[in-house]
Amino acid sequence: MKKILFGLALFVVCHIFFVPVVFAGGEGGDFKITSLRISGEGVLVRFDPAPSACNGGTLYRMHAIVGRDVSPNYKVLVSALLTAYTAGVHFRYIWYADLPTGTEQCGNNGEILELTYFELENK
Repeated sequence: MKKILFGLALFVVCHIFFVPVVFAGGEGGDFKITSLRISGEGVLVRFDPAPSACNGGTLYRMHAIVGRDVSPNYKVLVSALLTAYTAGVHFRYIWYADLPTGTEQCGNNGEILELTYFELENK
């Protein structure tokens, strides 16, 4: 199992270096995926604890999204999210695009962090 997770993490990291990704913020911690929502827009993620950039808010219980039409490495990120969720692996760091200008917290009017990449932590 450790070899599979290491291989997945290595694949994600290598892919990040060859696909341009923009991020504005990030934070370290011990983030666990508590739920995923699959939608036509992408995959929405709920973390525990919530990223501090959400400032206590959520988009219908979700904190971040990997957008299907905006993320150049969408398939890789979704694959890693599903694997991490299933295996119960935590994230050590997450990086994201900031909330829209003038928005102070995640909210139900579409205010959500755009997850750009992350670092998996071994159990």
